[in-house]
This record gives sequence, C-alpha cells and structure tokens, in this order.
Amino acid sequence: MNPPPAYSNVPPPAYVYTSASIHIQASTTAPSPAPPAPTKAGEVKLWDTAKERRMYEDLSDLYAIIKTTEHLETAYVRDAISPDEYTEACTKLISQYKTTETALRNAGHLVSIDSFLTHYRLDCPRAIERLVRLGVPATVVHNTTSSSSDTVNVAQTVQHCITLSDYLKLNVRAVDEIQPLLSECMASLTKVHGLPPTFEGRLKLEQWLRVLNAMRASDELDDDQIRQMSFDLERAYTGFMAFLNNPNQ
Repeated sequence: MNPPPAYSNVPPPAYVYTSASIHIQASTTAPSPAPPAPTKAGEVKLWDTAKERRMYEDLSDLYAIIKTTEHLETAYVRDAISPDEYTEACTKLISQYKTTETALRNAGHLVSIDSFLTHYRLDCPRAIERLVRLGVPATVVHNTTSSSSDTVNVAQTVQHCITLSDYLKLNVRAVDEIQPLLSECMASLTKVHGLPPTFEGRLKLEQWLRVLNAMRASDELDDDQIRQMSFDLERAYTGFMAFLNNPNQ
C-alpha cells in the first residue's frame, strides 16, 4: 500500500494589490450618472384660452372687491374715514360687486357666493352684510350727521315715499326699478334729526331692502309681495308723519 503524497509546506501565492491594479479597476468601473441640475420653476399658466383668462380675471376682481369692502367697513367703524368718503367708496364697491357677480353667474362660473367664500376661504362678515344682504352703505340704514337742513331731509323723505307708493300702484314689479327708489327713501329717512333708531317704519324698509337685494335684478315681485310692501310703506309714512307732528313722543 502506497503512502499518501506529502503536502508541501509552501504557502499559496499571495495576491498583492498594487496602485496600478487599483487604478485599472477604478477606470473600468462605469461612473454613476450625476443628478440632474435643478431647473428653475417657470410661471404657472392658469388659462389656455381667452375665455378662461377672462374667468380668472373676473374671479380675482370679485375676491378683491370683497376684501376691499371688508377693510372699508372696518375703517368706517373705527372712524378712520368720514361718512361722505365712506358712502362714495361703498356705493362704488356695491356697483362693482353686482356687475362682476352677475357676469360670473351668467357665464356659469359662479354657483353661489357662499360656495365662492368657502372655496377661497374668505372670512369677511362685514363685506357680506354690506354687499350681499343689504346692498346699500351703512349711512343709508343708520342715522348719520347730514350737511343738509332737516327741512330738506323731511321733504325728500316724503317725496321718495310718495314716488315709491305710486310705482307700486302702477304695478311696477321689477327689482331693478323698485330697489333704487326704496334705497333713496331709506337714505333720506335716516338723515332726519331725532328719528329714533327703533322707528318701526325704518326697520320695515330695511327688511325689504334685504329681500330685494337677495333677488336678481330681472326678478319681479309677486302680488302678495307688492301688497305687503305697499302696506308696510303706508304704515311707515303714517308713522313718520306722526313723528313730525310730535317729535318728543
């Protein structure tokens, strides 16, 4: 039996990594791609057509009108603006609001003002009261100092009440014809010196202002509304004449 072969005591060859081999290995490895350089964000275009551009411009106008009215109401409450300046600016904003809101509704871009406020997170209670609910400046609804004499204010109030009453008797029903007359009657009534703020006739006219302002300009009052408005106007006129005969009552 032959003995097993003797194992050599010579160690296995050593693998020596030289600088040359490392350089070759590094050069044969594919470099990782560099991350792309950040690009500058361009302007975001909201519209593709002229119609869409007009829609966004009208929406931005409506937003600006509401915010401006809120600041104007705050300035008036804090006595930072005179009643005359406030009335002029507020009347202009109300007109701009009605024009813009009507255009958006007719184009189908505005479902309701409440949805607009919710979507754009607008919290403007003073502006909504002025633009949406009343539609007239605060100086029309509440007593303010008038530069004209009390005799002129009384005469204008009587004239506006009679004119509005005649319109109702002539069966004028359109909101855009009745609302201006009612607003003028309310404006002259609140300028009369000594008229108590709880005067029932003024409160009734204010309620009708809210009703008319919630309607469209092309809407018409029905028979019941015409009859009720005529009744309330007659009572307001009678109460006003009673106040003139006995202002200290």
